Amino acid sequence: MYDNYIYGIFNQNSIQEQLKQQIQQHHNDQIWKSIECANKLDDFLKSIDKVEPEYQQFAFEQCCFVIGKHMTQQRNL
Repeated sequence: MYDNYIYGIFNQNSIQEQLKQQIQQHHNDQIWKSIECANKLDDFLKSIDKVEPEYQQFAFEQCCFVIGKHMTQQRNL
């Protein structure tokens, strides 16, 4: 009788289980995003090694430009 969906919306155990699943999924998503972020940072740092010394100042300026642009966008949210 209580396996029916309509009864599940009033079942406190069912509601708590769904909430636990949502929290776990959010946690898993954030872990994967953190790993992805670290991998992108690794790629970025490896890319620096490919820039010849005479172009490193230009590369630094470009990175600063991107950081400034990102900070401006975040401020406007």
